[in-house]
Amino acid sequence: GEAAAASADLILDLFPAAELGEVPASSSDRPRLVVGTKADLLTATAAAVFPQQPGLVLTSAKTGLGISRLIEALIARLVPEAADGLLDRGVPVTPEQLDQVRRRQQRLATLAAG
Repeated sequence: GEAAAASADLILDLFPAAELGEVPASSSDRPRLVVGTKADLLTATAAAVFPQQPGLVLTSAKTGLGISRLIEALIARLVPEAADGLLDRGVPVTPEQLDQVRRRQQRLATLAAG
């Protein structure tokens, strides 16, 4: 709920595209991305207007429309290093994730040593 949203790196607001007149306002100060779902049900005129709205990605699970754009938007917001071309030096991880990897490597080494 609201507690999880308060600490989220990114909030995804999903709405059926046909119900969106414009990108709805948010009461949260967290970064967010509005996803208009079921875009395959929009008229051609409505579909032409929506992509011009900032902060909105139209998608359709049925046709695949907008899925690539959604992935790009998620990466740009959550892994800005990818958008800047900096991932050739490794994927950014948290210290906790790095500790988990190290513990698993140690366990594998112990198992391999028999």
